[in-house]
This record gives sequence, structure tokens and C-alpha cells, in this order.
Amino acid sequence: MVSRDFWLSTMKDNENNDALTNVAKDKDREPYGLLTLAGLAGPFIWVLHFALAYLAEGFVCMQPEPSHSMVIWQVVGATLVMGALCLCLVLWPQNWVALMGGKRIHKHSAGFLAAVTRWLAGLALLAILWSGTGVLLLGPCQTNY
Repeated sequence: MVSRDFWLSTMKDNENNDALTNVAKDKDREPYGLLTLAGLAGPFIWVLHFALAYLAEGFVCMQPEPSHSMVIWQVVGATLVMGALCLCLVLWPQNWVALMGGKRIHKHSAGFLAAVTRWLAGLALLAILWSGTGVLLLGPCQTNY
């Protein structure tokens, strides 16, 4: 077992040479948290669409006499809006990365993150279109029992 004195002496020796302290004080470091969120924007948009579409259908279908056209328009509207957002991320991911990272992002990181953002947003766009067409093909509020 390591003694308490050992840890205190180690911390005292590294007090001025702590790499974590130097990184934390560095104002030019890349904002990794924001950049990670920027890369995951497509899947976040898909999750929002999924929740909105199925919550809207669930709430309308709970009514005694549900309005089928209301469900269809809500889901189609959410699909168009969220799909347009993902399409913007697919077409212009570098603008989104630059907006989130600002001038502190390295050019190699920006290129990689733009490619990741483009692919994830493209997959999210396919998922949004797939789940949005289900309401049009199957019709809302159908029960088979």
C-alpha cells in the first residue's frame, strides 16, 4: 500500500510541472466538448425527430376520435424540418464545425470533424426519412386487435 506521505511528496514535486494544469490554463486549446457535440448534431436531430413524431402520434391517437390528418401533417412537418437541418449538415459541415470551434480549432481537426459530421448527419437523414415515411405508408392510429 502506498503511504499518504508518498502521494503528498509526489504532488509537491509536480506542482509546477503539472501537465493538466498547463492544459487547463491554455486559452488556445481546442474546445473538444463543443466539437464532439458538433459532430453528433446529426444523431441528436434524429433523436429529436423520433421523439416528436412518435409522441405526436401517441398523443393524437389517445383521443376518442383521433384526427389522422393531424398526425400526418405533424410527422411530415417534423420530417421536413429535421431533414432540412440534417441536409444542411451534410452539405456544409465545415461551416457548422467552424461555428462551434471558432478560431481555436486546428485545420486537421476541422477536416476530420467535418467528415464525421457529414457521415453522421447523412445517416441521420436516412433514419429521419425512413421513420417519417412509416406514417405515410401505414397510416396513423391503426390497431390490429
